[in-house]
Amino acid sequence: MSQLAVAWIIKNPDVTTCLLGCTKVSQLDDSLKGYEVYKKLNKEIGLEIEKILDNAPQGEIDYRYFNDMPVRRNQFLGIDYMNNKNY
Repeated sequence: MSQLAVAWIIKNPDVTTCLLGCTKVSQLDDSLKGYEVYKKLNKEIGLEIEKILDNAPQGEIDYRYFNDMPVRRNQFLGIDYMNNKNY
């Protein structure tokens, strides 16, 4: 799971830095293997992960009026309303 988490962080265009908090060398080695997982992560695998975990955000909230807002970006579904591009 830690490798998948690191891969997701690296893949996510909204994240600029990946910080690893390790207290043992073995934890660092395991986390660094996340880069190999990142290289294999594609849209199809991302969709399978989303289906299994079933915890994708449903959208943001407009806190001025407390209304639901649509999802602005989902790299695995190819949605990017922030930058008008497809993944």
